[in-house]
Amino acid sequence: METSDKLWKVIYKIGAITTIIVLSGIVLDMIAGSITGGNLATSYIGIIGNSLMVIYIVLVTFVPTVESLALAFAMPAGLLVMTWMIMVTIKFFKLCHTE
Repeated sequence: METSDKLWKVIYKIGAITTIIVLSGIVLDMIAGSITGGNLATSYIGIIGNSLMVIYIVLVTFVPTVESLALAFAMPAGLLVMTWMIMVTIKFFKLCHTE
């Protein structure tokens, strides 16, 4: 039993750390939006995508019995986060090349 309890503690720690990393993505989106001029589409896509990713990570880590429900959050979250990263990258390149 002790090994199982230790394993769950590690899983919970990994889930908590991953959730903090994804939440920092939301903060990065807010900061990047204010630096690059605040494109609302980029901000909304980033906040929605990262929020869905937080829901997915919390469900998978802490409620492992709802795998199919968690995957329903994971697919749009992944697509939105990838789109957000591309949009932020384009904004930073534009910011870098302005004179």
